[in-house]
Amino acid sequence: MTNRQTITNYLNKTIKELYNVSDEVVKKASLSYPPQETLGDYASSIPLILSKEVGKNPMGIAEEIKGVFPQSDLIAEITIAKPGFLNFKLSQKALSDTITQVIDQGQRFGNLQPEQPQKIQVEFVSANPTGPLHIGNFRGGPLGDSIARVLTKAGHTVEREYYHNDVGNQVKLLGESMLWRIKKLNDEDAGEFPVGGYQGEYVKQLAELGPQLAPIHNHTEGKQLTGETLGKWAVDYYRDQTLMLCEKTGINFDYVISESEIRDTGWTKKALDTLREKNVLKQKDGATWFAPSDDFLEDRETVVIKSDGQYDYFSNDIGYHYNKFDRDFDKVIDVWGANHHGHIPRMKAALKFLGIRPERLEVVLYQWVTLLRNGLKLGMSKRAGTFVTTEEVLKEVGSDALRFMFLTRDANTPLEFDIDLVKKQARDNPVYYVQYAHARMSGILKKSNQNVGVERAQPETLRAVHALPLRVEEIRLVKHLMKFPELIEDISENLAVHQLTNYALDLADLFHKFYENCPVLPDRDKTVTTEISKARLALVSATRTVLAETLGLLGVSAPTKM
Repeated sequence: MTNRQTITNYLNKTIKELYNVSDEVVKKASLSYPPQETLGDYASSIPLILSKEVGKNPMGIAEEIKGVFPQSDLIAEITIAKPGFLNFKLSQKALSDTITQVIDQGQRFGNLQPEQPQKIQVEFVSANPTGPLHIGNFRGGPLGDSIARVLTKAGHTVEREYYHNDVGNQVKLLGESMLWRIKKLNDEDAGEFPVGGYQGEYVKQLAELGPQLAPIHNHTEGKQLTGETLGKWAVDYYRDQTLMLCEKTGINFDYVISESEIRDTGWTKKALDTLREKNVLKQKDGATWFAPSDDFLEDRETVVIKSDGQYDYFSNDIGYHYNKFDRDFDKVIDVWGANHHGHIPRMKAALKFLGIRPERLEVVLYQWVTLLRNGLKLGMSKRAGTFVTTEEVLKEVGSDALRFMFLTRDANTPLEFDIDLVKKQARDNPVYYVQYAHARMSGILKKSNQNVGVERAQPETLRAVHALPLRVEEIRLVKHLMKFPELIEDISENLAVHQLTNYALDLADLFHKFYENCPVLPDRDKTVTTEISKARLALVSATRTVLAETLGLLGVSAPTKM
């Protein structure tokens, strides 16, 4: 149990003893981090909330709660601030206990044990398969993978899935664009280029590659090449390329499922039949529309079966989600590009009429990426053929930089990826700065010959030293370590994995300040006693453990030297 959970439980117990309020009101007694460290380590505004419920002055309520709050060696002091805040300051024993906990638990530090573990599916990347993996599409890769890693650390069972859109007009257009190129290469009459077709050098390269491969020949032996056949081969080819590229960046999927599989195994039909029984499908203009109610906005009605009898993309997606929840997932998390924003309410409405609680589906949207080189923006249009592939950037900057930088901003915030910056070995390169901190810690521990378990044998020494007044840099560093399990708890609920990069940067910064102001080894400062050196080495070791675990959740390596 985290310190925050423990104090919250004490607070809940105290409120129940003092006031006759509902459980819903008690649950509002949450803790936050004060804006200034001088106020304490946790703060609660519950007196302000209770004031409205019990008709008392919030400052008076705060005094009442403080007066009967349970005694604990976790808390050093409780103070009250206007207009009605309770502030909690942690004890020095809590600080020393944190260090020993990290050392004893190692990689398990921060692992949660939820009361109700869930089976969760995270579906991500699922890129448009009509070309190489676009650097903008790839933003969902590190995002989805880190979400899955955090949820696993939070005690849930997680499956990663990739959805392959291998049917529809886009596949046909790609195949027809290839066929046009093939005819041109063979000096045949190609006619006009397909309207809305795919331009760019990559289509030409694909046309040169496609006819030479056995799958194409085997499928079309004795037959004429068609756009449909070429398109299906091309999107499967790019699916395989995308999956291999994901693997190079540490992203592995438990399952890969295709849109054609959902359609051909009857899941789309089954879902639409159920919706038809619920009277939320209607006929209009020769097509079948999903229209949940008469007052549903006209522009929100969505075609599910086109006038030519073919399923629309949305209908197959309904079938896909029907299939997902049939696999007994408690929650499904979809990681989509921001252009799918309008898709969310329609999908949740469909789930509702399929008998699935809409809140079991959670969608994380991510904005597109702007790639910078020499301060200039690079083009990003796949259909026009003016884009930069993920593979190109990966070869240039490496997996660590790619993943870390993609997670430095909230998913729903546009991201500028500066190639020149992440290649620099300097402080202003956030990836280098964090990894250098880990390497520096490793170097200190190696030099001290204390890097393999020695600190674990010194709990009494640690407690004795940390009972003494600590320098402010030590206190700040330890308190940041204490927040790690709480960070896992928060991200498992809000899925804001960019908080991991913020945490890692802050941890690296606090460590560098600690090391500059608190000599660790006696050879740097003769006033450092053996006991103080061991205690500070323990803090270095604990910090390295937490930083390595944070980087692991980001899918970024933790080098021991640089």
